[in-house]
Amino acid sequence: KGQLDVRELISLYPLLLPASSSFTRCHPPLHEFADLNHLTQGDQEKVQQFKRFLITYLHEVRSSDGANGFREDVDTALLKLYAETGHESLLDLLASENACLLADSAPWLEKHH
Repeated sequence: KGQLDVRELISLYPLLLPASSSFTRCHPPLHEFADLNHLTQGDQEKVQQFKRFLITYLHEVRSSDGANGFREDVDTALLKLYAETGHESLLDLLASENACLLADSAPWLEKHH
């Protein structure tokens, strides 16, 4: 409802935006955090909580108008999170119509088996 550019949120998670994404953070910045590691100060439980939150958020954004033309960024980030966390929805995403970028997705899938 806040009409946040979804890529602004994804950009807090290192390496989730596709390399080909044209996104640059908003100026002035919306927050003082460099990324998720800065925000959580190395607390791995918090990192996992934030990743679970982002999975839920991206899943909702994907099924609404929230992706606002950034479907490749959203789907690729979601695939990376699913693969990294062993999420049961990975196969559903791959089997459905998606906009995941192969150049970013294939290495991530290989890395996370």
